[in-house]
Amino acid sequence: MRATLPLLALFIALPAALAAGRCRESLNYCGSTLLSLGWTQNELLAIADGDANIEKALFYCEMDGILEYSGPCTVCQRAPEGRSDACDEGQAR
Repeated sequence: MRATLPLLALFIALPAALAAGRCRESLNYCGSTLLSLGWTQNELLAIADGDANIEKALFYCEMDGILEYSGPCTVCQRAPEGRSDACDEGQAR
């Protein structure tokens, strides 16, 4: 019985942990959007090669939810769900 409770807690928490950090293939995301989706600052900093202003950076979601750093934005515009975020100036792809 003692082993059952920790296993039950693990199975309840697992789907939420797996959902955190996911992105939709072929979409661009502002760093601030990714943070709200469960990505951590450390994860985004590692992907952005240490660009300290990750909230305004633009990222591209590749196949299998792998993020690629597209570049910095002066203003990163969040789009409605299912559409790509974008740099207001068109600096990144």
